[in-house]
Amino acid sequence: MTLYVSLVTFLFTYEAPSFTSEGSASSREDKLIHAAGEDAASFVASQGAIRGAGLEAALRVLRERPNSRHYSDLQLAEAIMLHAYPMSATK
Repeated sequence: MTLYVSLVTFLFTYEAPSFTSEGSASSREDKLIHAAGEDAASFVASQGAIRGAGLEAALRVLRERPNSRHYSDLQLAEAIMLHAYPMSATK
């Protein structure tokens, strides 16, 4: 569990530049990734067979970040789950 908590911290501390008056790019990306929690859970539970649109969008965002390029889709999906449901990870 510690490995995944560290992975979540590592992946989600990236700061993208702000380029609109509506908020930063990283804020919008964080919301998109957070919203992919259910899709990520389905992906993990199905051993990769179920790939929802929300998960695909979140994976594209994460793949643009240099610190996440070497992780597998499964590892990223697990990190997305922990990001979306942080209280579940501490119980």
